[in-house]
Amino acid sequence: MNESSTEFDNQFSINNILYYPWIGQSYKNTTPKVLVVGESHYYGSDCEKDEIKKNEIDNNHYFTRECYKEQFDVFKNIQAVLSNNLIQNEFIADKIAFYNFFTNCIGYGARDKQFAEKYLEKSRQNFFKILTILTPNVVIVLGKSKMRDWMPPNACKINGYAYYYKQYPNSKIIHIMHPSAPKSNICDTSKEIKSFFEKNGFFYPLTK
Repeated sequence: MNESSTEFDNQFSINNILYYPWIGQSYKNTTPKVLVVGESHYYGSDCEKDEIKKNEIDNNHYFTRECYKEQFDVFKNIQAVLSNNLIQNEFIADKIAFYNFFTNCIGYGARDKQFAEKYLEKSRQNFFKILTILTPNVVIVLGKSKMRDWMPPNACKINGYAYYYKQYPNSKIIHIMHPSAPKSNICDTSKEIKSFFEKNGFFYPLTK
């Protein structure tokens, strides 16, 4: 896997984006351009009593990229979904962009969301900044009901969990069940993404 592209970093900096998104080296030249949006980062329980470590995370612009390079299961699963291949899918990392919706860590563990409301409005504003900078054709949001509540309001509905914003008509958004959810099924999600791609005039799956 290549390193993330740094082409947009200056724009992220100007727009005060704390954690720079992972940007695949081929993202700009891929059709469609796909942005995957996760929920949030967490400090880890050890940071509750370690302000130095907490501050390091708060000031690490490359935190998201470092996490993506670790290839946690959630990233492997989304790569499998977009490639329709459970094994040979690492190339997807070079084609997509990924970032977490919340622009700061929202707690000290996966069930701790104590800072979510504090950063919600800022995160909504930054979501539109990300759309402006990356101009994705397809936005895949990991998570349905709760993530839909957190996303900016006043979207133009397509159907179900698919929609777009009037000021960004070319960025079609779909929510899928989070790939780490117990009921998540890669085959079912692949069918859902395939249908969404084809309805918007794009070929599925993404290929090398």
